[in-house]
Amino acid sequence: MPYTMVGGTRFWERAEVRDAVAYLRLLAAPDDTLAFRRVVNVPARGIGAVTVERLQGEADQSGAPLPQAARRLPDGLGARARQALSGFFSLLDGLVREAEELPLAELVKVLLERTGLRAQYSSGDEEDRARLANLDELVSAAGEAAERGQDLAAFLDEVALLSSNDVQGRGEGVQLMTLHAAKGLEFDTVFLVGAEDGLMPLRRGGEEPDPSAEEEERRLAYVGMTRARRRLVISHARLRRLHGELRPSRPSPYLTDIPSAHVRGRGGELGGSPAVDSFRPPLPAPLSPARPSSFDRPAPPAPKRPAHPDGWRPGLKVRHRSFGTGVILQVQGSGAQVRVVVYFDRAGRKTLIPSIAKLEPA
Repeated sequence: MPYTMVGGTRFWERAEVRDAVAYLRLLAAPDDTLAFRRVVNVPARGIGAVTVERLQGEADQSGAPLPQAARRLPDGLGARARQALSGFFSLLDGLVREAEELPLAELVKVLLERTGLRAQYSSGDEEDRARLANLDELVSAAGEAAERGQDLAAFLDEVALLSSNDVQGRGEGVQLMTLHAAKGLEFDTVFLVGAEDGLMPLRRGGEEPDPSAEEEERRLAYVGMTRARRRLVISHARLRRLHGELRPSRPSPYLTDIPSAHVRGRGGELGGSPAVDSFRPPLPAPLSPARPSSFDRPAPPAPKRPAHPDGWRPGLKVRHRSFGTGVILQVQGSGAQVRVVVYFDRAGRKTLIPSIAKLEPA
């Protein structure tokens, strides 16, 4: 879908994401020269530009790819550079072995930790927190790719395609921006996505914001809502993938402050009132499109609850007599061997055999 990014860098162009992807490329293609050049000294390990050029000269002379030439630890390298290169290739070899056994998202997590890519953004300042959030999003992307049946090579192919298509829409298409970047702008239709507790207001690590931060977050939500001249659509997820795992999420508490007269909700409950899944400010005259808008069509009927174990599915609300109510995050196996991973409101994450645990749809 064509889009324009307003006031930001596109995801696949962010330095921390490109570094992580370069490491992944070296696992899939150990002779990838561009990937090697990008990360051989990221994080810094004492392999400077002079050393890399010396290695490149050795590669040109022998006709071997640069990573191959570097593995040979040619003569003329200083002791520090030889030790750093040896450690770098030992790290890669260990990750290659892990890649044969670990699920894709778990592999990315392990890679970020062992390479030190996460540790280099540990200062706690706003910029480093944003970079860590981007790395977490990469883990989530890997998890989604694995659910589609992709392995590492297929995931990297998709990343290359996304990167090449990740272009500005030349003035056409959707305009993407943060709430901060939206100040002073107006549009006929605005989509405010991710209206969830923890994202709006933003809470990192489950922390509670202080009163001044809470007010700033509320002002930002108001800024986003008032960018819409004619129609505002607000959405929130019941399950969101964070750090490579599906987790239940709750609607933003700010949604309950919207006067019900301005709301067209779609199912569910929110603080005892209809869920605010879409919002339309009053108009001087109703819109009359040539055909009914998808926003105005009735929501599709909810799927029927399963009557047997094979009907368990992610997202289904369930009840356990000891753990209470929860949401299925993952289903493993089938038939008599089926197991479900459930997040319970008061008991946390549990893996259960439904028939033994006497699990029931809520």
